[in-house]
Amino acid sequence: MKVLIVTQFAAHFHHMRSIVDALLERGHTVRLLLVNKKKHNKPYMAAIRAEARVNPRFSWGWALLRPHGTAARILYLSRSILNWRRQIAVSDQSRYYAERLRKELPPPVAWFCRLSGVEALVRTRAARSLLQRWERLIPPVPDVVADIRIFGPDAVIATPLTMRRNDQVADLEYLKAARALGTPTFFVVLSRDHLVTKGAFHVLPDWVLVWNESQVKDARRHHAVPKEKILICGAFPFDGGFRIAASPPRFSRDEICRHYRLSARSPFILYVGSSYSTTQDESWVVERLRQVFDEDPAARKIQILVRPHPSNVRPFERLVGPGIVQSPSRLPNLDSEELQRFYDSLRYAAAVVGINTSAMLDALVAERPVAAILLPHYNATQRDTQQFKELRKAGVMEMVHDIAQLPRHLARLVNTTEDCFADRRRAFINTYLRPRGFEASAGEQAARVIEGSVKNR
Repeated sequence: MKVLIVTQFAAHFHHMRSIVDALLERGHTVRLLLVNKKKHNKPYMAAIRAEARVNPRFSWGWALLRPHGTAARILYLSRSILNWRRQIAVSDQSRYYAERLRKELPPPVAWFCRLSGVEALVRTRAARSLLQRWERLIPPVPDVVADIRIFGPDAVIATPLTMRRNDQVADLEYLKAARALGTPTFFVVLSRDHLVTKGAFHVLPDWVLVWNESQVKDARRHHAVPKEKILICGAFPFDGGFRIAASPPRFSRDEICRHYRLSARSPFILYVGSSYSTTQDESWVVERLRQVFDEDPAARKIQILVRPHPSNVRPFERLVGPGIVQSPSRLPNLDSEELQRFYDSLRYAAAVVGINTSAMLDALVAERPVAAILLPHYNATQRDTQQFKELRKAGVMEMVHDIAQLPRHLARLVNTTEDCFADRRRAFINTYLRPRGFEASAGEQAARVIEGSVKNR
């Protein structure tokens, strides 16, 4: 079987690496297409080039985009309005995401959409049908159709599909072309928020591969995907973490401390940074934490190891001083030492602290205590978001309402003889990250599903 995978950035390869590995191990041929427009692509290209060197059944290249012109402008505008419409149509969604998408509309359209009554008009079925008509009327890109025919895939995986930049949605253009050719198409969820906080599905894939039952509901509610087209496989991006968590640490605590320039004689917490769209500049939170620790005699020796989100490194670059150390912020490759060091640093940290980031899920996989700092400044991108509400409802993290109280919360997390979150943490992992069990990785589950769906089509 030949599988074509189209995604936007090289960093996405990290999230779907276990799917690629499973397909290759089962004897299939995989070709990966990327969009070459993101400046942080370069650090992630090493893993892709290395895979192509060692595996003759894996290749990669650059995806083709829709050429500029009148048709593209009309299509991009209709898609952008539909993206905005999807957010305003969900009553319990944070308004932050609707406003973010409205601001990305052309200025005159964004202004018009703020007028009284426009939201109600756009939410109507008639408006949706009119906007979706442009997707049906404007054909696939001929060069994209030809590119698919040259490779001749038995299946096309297109993801993330819901990103907002219309000039970078090659994944959507390849999905549209593959559907026109009759090639089986798949969408895989790369991140916990891609179904909820981003744009709409403008072309429905044949099958949607999700992590869990919660994402089944998201796909149906937010994108009107028929239930029979949604398949649960588990959380692909965490397969590498589960593999490492099941094995003894590769690095000792002394080695981790030496690598990150920490004192091995004192405890440390791991502060996991959030994406730019979630917090923008959260370096002030780390500075405040350091101040709180310094003012508390019992917490003064606690060091802060900061791991910025890969998309939000710059705000932390100015943080220099005693008691604050930064770790590498690139997404580690599935089998790299960097991923091993990240998980070993999770293991040795007294606790993991953050605002709202998927690294908190990594900490749960590593069975470490997690504390979420609740700040009014970030309500729209933390408390009001569906993904954070799910974590909070599951009761798997300590909720800290005041930064000044963090030492007390840490003392309770670290010094208690019984881990009060352990049972809830395991239950959450079993239902949210590995609902199909631990006998096979989520990537292997996805490979089997793709094989079966193509065979039985």
